[in-house]
Amino acid sequence: MEELLLTSNTLINKVDNTLVRNAPHGINYQWRLNGLVGARGTGKTTRMLQELKMLQSKGHRVLYASLDDFYFATHSPVELARRFAADGGEYLYFDEVHKFADWGMHIKNIYDTEDRLHVLFSGSSVLQINSSGGDLSRRALMYTMPGLSFREYLLLKHKISLPVYTLEDIVNKHTEIAGEMLSKIRPLQYFGQYLEQGYYPFFLEKNRNYVQSLSQIVKYILEVDLSTISGYQGGQLHKLMKILLTVAQNPPFDFNATRVAQAVGLNRNTLLHYLYYLKQAGLITHLNYPNTSISNLTKPDKMLLHNPSLYHCLGQGERQVGSVRESFWVSQVAYQNEIFLHSEADFQVQDLVFEIGGRNKKVKPGKKAVTIYTIKDGIEMGAGNTIPLYLFGFLY
Repeated sequence: MEELLLTSNTLINKVDNTLVRNAPHGINYQWRLNGLVGARGTGKTTRMLQELKMLQSKGHRVLYASLDDFYFATHSPVELARRFAADGGEYLYFDEVHKFADWGMHIKNIYDTEDRLHVLFSGSSVLQINSSGGDLSRRALMYTMPGLSFREYLLLKHKISLPVYTLEDIVNKHTEIAGEMLSKIRPLQYFGQYLEQGYYPFFLEKNRNYVQSLSQIVKYILEVDLSTISGYQGGQLHKLMKILLTVAQNPPFDFNATRVAQAVGLNRNTLLHYLYYLKQAGLITHLNYPNTSISNLTKPDKMLLHNPSLYHCLGQGERQVGSVRESFWVSQVAYQNEIFLHSEADFQVQDLVFEIGGRNKKVKPGKKAVTIYTIKDGIEMGAGNTIPLYLFGFLY
């Protein structure tokens, strides 16, 4: 355990606490068992280390341990927890839990037997808590770490601090919000940079190549993380990459499972399974019309890459502007809202209907007394039901 403590203290001391994300929202660090999931590369480990650093500065005894450490080749998480608790430990944070067999049973046993410890576990978005071998659903509070919002990017990259707004605020008060914002910054000066290299916080590390880092993470997800999903059979890197590139290099389209299956050389059901895995891994987003029954064999009515940075990485020079716009809007809004497709426009959130486009997008009149909000890229200020796209980057 001494080596783990040394590694933990080294990582905690190195982490920068100058700027700490307020995400995920509302996490209760005083609850005895929390779970943190999210797509690889979104900053889960950094956020865990920052929290431990703050706790340590207040005199608490803390420990960070990644379950892919060599220590766990000969020791179990339960054994570590017992030793740490006996030593006066208070906060034990486990990272990469999906790398350890039967991790859920170990976490459950720690929670049930070591009530002196506050445990937080984190893993990839592929983490399957309900099939983890332990009944954690009644014990753990689960949170999702999103990638950076446009607002967070401005704060972390350019030290520009701007407030969070609700979806209702942006829809109803967008002219006032944009006017206040334009008195401080010109958001479009930074928006294109964010779309290309802003969703993942790689830019915080000097001399790190953004596209190369993201490409490596995508391959790691496909080769390693997906292998932890029950029912997944490995060795499918080529076909999974082909699916991603098909999505990346096409404009937004109504999904035809048979056509895409033929294009990538798979049968229809196998393709739908793979699409489910890619969705779980935080690489693509499935969109459906309301009242669709969702399962791992549900055909998505529409697909997008999960965020605009993935289009920059995987588009291979064929940048699909329409897809990038929609991917940005969906990635920002979906963190706190459920999004559906709409028969008369692009998307629906509760009773709000949205159409996404460029600055020359024509305002679409709604039928059947439906109000359609037109979201335009490339404009600083909207009017009436026309709203600038960038404003939706201030939802968290």
